[in-house]
Order: sequence, then structure tokens, then C-alpha cells
Amino acid sequence: MGEFRSVVFQPDIVKCTSGSVYAEFGNTKVTVAVYGPRASEKRSGFSEAGRLTCDIKYATYEPQAELQGFQEKQLSSLMQRALEPAVRLESFPKAQVDIYASVHESGGSDLAVVVTAASIALALAGISMFDLVACCRVSLAGTRVALDPSSAEEASEDASMLIAMMPQRNEVTQIHLQGTWVSKSLSAALDLGMGGCLQLDTAMRDCIASHSADNVAALANP
Repeated sequence: MGEFRSVVFQPDIVKCTSGSVYAEFGNTKVTVAVYGPRASEKRSGFSEAGRLTCDIKYATYEPQAELQGFQEKQLSSLMQRALEPAVRLESFPKAQVDIYASVHESGGSDLAVVVTAASIALALAGISMFDLVACCRVSLAGTRVALDPSSAEEASEDASMLIAMMPQRNEVTQIHLQGTWVSKSLSAALDLGMGGCLQLDTAMRDCIASHSADNVAALANP
């Protein structure tokens, strides 16, 4: 199956930020806010390049809140690794850009939605990027692969794939696998995920363009 749930992007949902976006994929609802570039808080080491920090938090009323410690740190790390290759860190030397994501409702494919929304928020903030990053989750249940699974579909899956890529450059920034895959299913999931990222790219760019043409200029030509 290669269809997304209903997809909604709303720019500038959080005030007093460099850029923000609300994203809704089915019952999954997230808000991402970007702050900076601003003075780096890193105390050790020295680098001319800038830094990207990512932080994901689940709303306290969600069941996942009890896993906040380890799970949120792991997801934040995966988010950073998916986004960082697309950001021109040299464009804000000795400074950092901070990304804060809030998952208001966990309806499935949470991290994929967060990464996709974060990429839009970075563009809205005017951060120089090589390309946007679209991210998809693919689930495997038996021999069936499904794009953008809901939480109910995730509960019955045997394995999953998270794929993030720069669609215009056709470059994968991250693949994260869970569970056991065989080559045929893995190949099908990869094709499905990359196709999904290409689908998202159009909606992402429409959101950015509807806000301001200036933000589109921050994206480098592929």
C-alpha cells in the first residue's frame, strides 16, 4: 500500500520562533519549532561549522510519556541524524539551531512526521539547506508492506523501516530498520518509502511557498 493518511501542514503555528509548523498525518499531530541561529552553548571543542540540536517530547497525557527518558533521547538522536546532512552548517559558524518537537497525539509514524515537519520549519526559519528532508515509515506485516502506518498497524507489524531522504537530490540521509527483513520485502519497502518521500516533497514545498517565496530561496538548487 502506497497511500498516506490525510496530510495537513500549517506554517507559523508557534509565535516568537524563527520558524514553526503544525503537521497532522491522520491521528498523528505534532508541532515543531525552530530557534536560531544563536550563540552555541557547546562548552568543549571548537568548530567553525554550526550545530544542530533536536529535542522530541511527547505530551504527558499520551501513553508513551512513561518512556520519556530513553525513548525521547533515542528519537531525538535519530531526528538529528536524518536532518543534519541537509543543513548547511557552515552557513551559521560558531552558532547553533535548536529544533523542538512536541507530539500532541501519537497516531503512528510519529518520528517520520516529526522529521518531515522539522524540515519545513527549518526552511521557514530561513536556514540554508541543500534540500528538504522528507521522511516515511514503512511497516511489514507478514508479506505486506504499508506506507505511513497508523498506531494500530504498528501494533501488528513484524518489522519497520524509517527512511529519510532529500528528494530533489535523490540522496538518502538515514535508514533505520527494526525487526527481521528478507531481501524481497526490504527492497519493496525501500521503493515504497522513497516513493512516499517524493510524494511528500510536493506538499512540503507548497506549504513553504504559500508562506513566503523568500524561504524557498534558502534551499540550494539540487
